[in-house]
Amino acid sequence: MHSSSTDLIKNDLVDAIKHRGKEDSYIDRDEEREILQFALQKGMMLDKGHQVLVEVCTQNNFIMESQLLDDLLEQIKGSLKIGKSLNEKWFLELTSDLLLRSKGYLDTFKAQEMVVALIEDNGIEVDTGFFGNWFLKTKKNLKLA
Repeated sequence: MHSSSTDLIKNDLVDAIKHRGKEDSYIDRDEEREILQFALQKGMMLDKGHQVLVEVCTQNNFIMESQLLDDLLEQIKGSLKIGKSLNEKWFLELTSDLLLRSKGYLDTFKAQEMVVALIEDNGIEVDTGFFGNWFLKTKKNLKLA
């Protein structure tokens, strides 16, 4: 592929990303998947498509949900390494942090759901405490258990 067709594909991808993010400045995981699918269909390699996505989001101050979750997971793993256990208070802090960083896109319910999924998908051990299992109760409130 010569550079002019690569540039055209990149321009199409940039337009698609800006179109998706223009209303709420938030690219959720479904939108991200659609954008990357679009890049692949146009003949762009996945890594290059992802690189363009990150660049455009950074330049336009769009929030990428996958980046928020990656950052949150790193924060959790870092704290677990220094011996902190994932208790209810920390769970609520993580949820609050996710809400803040989503700049109003997520609601509390969705943020808690995402933190629960992050914990379970990564096999993170939860300190449930002595007086009942707050994590199970949270999952029931979210209709995940």
